[in-house]
Amino acid sequence: MISQTFNLVQYFSNFLFFLAFLPILNFKNVQSGDLILKIKNFDNQSGLIHIAIYNEQEKFPKKEGKFLGFKEKTSKIIKNNYEINNLKEGIYAVAIFHDENSNDKFDSFFGIPNEKYGFSNNPSIFLSAPKFEQSSFDLRQNEKKIIEIELK
Repeated sequence: MISQTFNLVQYFSNFLFFLAFLPILNFKNVQSGDLILKIKNFDNQSGLIHIAIYNEQEKFPKKEGKFLGFKEKTSKIIKNNYEINNLKEGIYAVAIFHDENSNDKFDSFFGIPNEKYGFSNNPSIFLSAPKFEQSSFDLRQNEKKIIEIELK
């Protein structure tokens, strides 16, 4: 009888401990969202897609300034899109390019791009990359945001 009472007390104690820490365990998920990138206008399925996520205006779209960077096979992105989970709530901008020859460089000739590229919000581009404000968007907690990017 004493052993059963002790087991019940121990069980109840563990349950209360779990309940006390439940808000802390959920805190990360409450403050994050998911981003789904749908990239369109591919010429072919070769190479890689390079994705850069920025969260600071002054660093956009510099290679060294990205908050997060990814690369994925083009064929996989065409089939499944690209999803980034548990991204902290905030303001972001996305820059991508289609690295058709998989050399990990954005190829250009005298400043004229040889490979397709794109930005979130699909801003008009004339002679230079868009400003952060033109490509930025808000990602809120528990949001699943879909961003469509047209390659140019």
